[in-house]
Amino acid sequence: MLSYYAVMQDGSEVELTAVRSAVIDCDVDVPAASARLLLSYDARLRNNARVLTAKDGADTVFCGDIDSIVSEADSGGASMKLSARSAASRLLDNEAEPLDYRDPSAELICRRHAKPFGLIVADGDRSYLPERMRIQKGMSHWQVLECFCRAKYNSTPHVSADGTLYLKGLPPGDTAVFDNSGAGIPYHSLKESRNLYRLLSDIRIKTKATGGYSSVSVNPNPGCGGIVRRRYVDVSADNRSMDTVRQMLDASNRRGYLLSLSCGGCCTHLVGSSAEVRDTVLGVISDLTVSGVRYKANSGGEFSEITFKKEKF
Repeated sequence: MLSYYAVMQDGSEVELTAVRSAVIDCDVDVPAASARLLLSYDARLRNNARVLTAKDGADTVFCGDIDSIVSEADSGGASMKLSARSAASRLLDNEAEPLDYRDPSAELICRRHAKPFGLIVADGDRSYLPERMRIQKGMSHWQVLECFCRAKYNSTPHVSADGTLYLKGLPPGDTAVFDNSGAGIPYHSLKESRNLYRLLSDIRIKTKATGGYSSVSVNPNPGCGGIVRRRYVDVSADNRSMDTVRQMLDASNRRGYLLSLSCGGCCTHLVGSSAEVRDTVLGVISDLTVSGVRYKANSGGEFSEITFKKEKF
């Protein structure tokens, strides 16, 4: 089981020994992980708790600012609920000053938009983005980092459980193999959904304002065989491009195939990892990425609900 700690307003740390249940959610498409704890009422926590940390031995599984503390009392006694989000929430919750950058460097962007919030940059450099970058009124610090990383590295930034920022996305690791034969991570149950109604067979494209939809982009997913589900995109319009076409096809493929399983223990560290599932019924399912993990713990034990997305079809 995980160990939980609260950092108080004065900086002291208190171990939480009366946790009744816990849920930790991590997802590659959600910048900030979240945690929710149900525990016995503690007046110290109610008035002074500021940061929640969860550890698996010496490894930090979650660390984030507490968003809410809800205390409840009834005939059965008193309890409280702590809800927290990981360090990336600081970037999401704070608005960036409207500015107009010209040829901004990664070092400058991190110094102004990440380090003030306690993040440690793992893969920063002094290279420049050779173009103008405007921070509009209302943009968060996370949006600034996201815009820079997409333009500079063609990546999405990621903040790990210990507050480390990766500008170029999560570094590649070993492939997680789920296998009940003893050669991998054992699992209790498996569910695969092939949602054919989600798949787009092709997109017809208009490239010139005066022309018709004469070009076509066909979905290479072999699962689309025998399916006709078409969309039309005008890439001559200011708000559309060939990236729009690619994103629509990618989104349809992600929604068209869903795979999830349940296994024992805490597996939040696997989020973003490549994966393979070997099942006696469905066979070997490869080219997977762990897209999300929901860890749950209560009096009945602890387990992880893992979802995957398929990278290749």
